[in-house]
Amino acid sequence: MFIIKFLILSKFCFISTFSIQFSSWPRNDLSLSASNVEASENSVNQNFLEYSDLPSDSKDFETEPPTAEEAEAAAKKTQSKVEVKEIKDSSRKIEIENSLEGQRSSDEFNPETVFQDDESEEYHCSNFPNQTLIRPHFFSCNSPVRPPILVVHDSAVSNKTGDYQFPLDFTQTVRFFFDVTSFATRRYDNLRAEVYLYRRKTGWLGCGWMFLPTFGIIDNYDVCEDNLSCPIYPGRQVIEVSINPKIAFSGIFKMVHSKHSPYQLIIRLVNNRSPTEELMCVVYQSRIEF
Repeated sequence: MFIIKFLILSKFCFISTFSIQFSSWPRNDLSLSASNVEASENSVNQNFLEYSDLPSDSKDFETEPPTAEEAEAAAKKTQSKVEVKEIKDSSRKIEIENSLEGQRSSDEFNPETVFQDDESEEYHCSNFPNQTLIRPHFFSCNSPVRPPILVVHDSAVSNKTGDYQFPLDFTQTVRFFFDVTSFATRRYDNLRAEVYLYRRKTGWLGCGWMFLPTFGIIDNYDVCEDNLSCPIYPGRQVIEVSINPKIAFSGIFKMVHSKHSPYQLIIRLVNNRSPTEELMCVVYQSRIEF
């Protein structure tokens, strides 16, 4: 009996001691550990936000590929930019290469009607068209029906000594140089240059070029005589055409001329062996001295 009481008392003492020790543990350690865990979680969250808080349109973190509609729209936009650039480059190239291209109104050449007066109200009636006040102006006057045998790419003009002078001096020999391509299958060594003269007119009746008959006195009937650029062969080359307009601007002819207006020359290169065969037609507009 005594032994049983002793065992019960010992068990009670052990339980009481354990309860006292458990209740005396410091709670600061537990709260500190919890705060450390919370701080660690906040640090992780803050670090994540530092890298994830970026604009939605940032290209560095795009992970989703574009849709088919977006890709097609981007491709069309790029293609349109390329096409516009090609059109601009092509237009500029054509403008440079064909700066002398032009044609008359009919196949038959009539010097009196080849340039009709423009009487429309919208027409700008300038006394010096095509900037002829400061520089000469060239363009082709080919037939609208038959393609030219000699295609003119560029041209230049000089006086007798080969020097450029503006206004051009018509009291001496004038030399014209034409950069051409011959599309003929034969050579030409017997050529004639027909020259037609016009003077600019303006007024309330209209604007245009007044034809001044020269009766062939400034024509060059043998272009290839003492001319190193003759004969003309197939392909690209430079040909020279010389004229002497002095006689048309001296004596009684001075009465119809004016130094205050630009003049226009039409130069037609014709095959002497076949007078109806026109090789080239070029218009020259400029101020002149005489």
